Amino acid sequence: MNLDLSPEDHAFREQIRAFMAGKLPPAIKRRVVEGLTVTKRDIQDWQAIRHAQGYGAPGWPAAHGGRGWSSIRDYIFENELVSGGAPMSNVFVTKLVGPVILAHGTEDQKRQYLPRILTMIGRLFGDADHHLTCFAGTKE
Repeated sequence: MNLDLSPEDHAFREQIRAFMAGKLPPAIKRRVVEGLTVTKRDIQDWQAIRHAQGYGAPGWPAAHGGRGWSSIRDYIFENELVSGGAPMSNVFVTKLVGPVILAHGTEDQKRQYLPRILTMIGRLFGDADHHLTCFAGTKE
């Protein structure tokens, strides 16, 4: 696979690095880098910061809160998050559940669930939230 990046992709990478340097709370980064426990609150706080910048689920269509990025942009973004010491988002809901709702959900389901996935505020699916949190490897 050819992963040669265009000049635009290199500029995009620098933009994401600047975002990380300016927005990732040092206490959260320290916990990630030192291999300490990352709490559910850490994940929610970081997701809120990402969402405020439009990075909650950037691969989603813009009409549903994403940016409609290409796969390479999504890869660059995720790679920079990991390299920069950001906590892992709950990819189960942003990369699996959200896209299934986008593709197959009713308009009511999209209105009900997608904003809550982007912000990770509130309970998404009732008691199943506990299992989603456990799956993400975080503590309540």
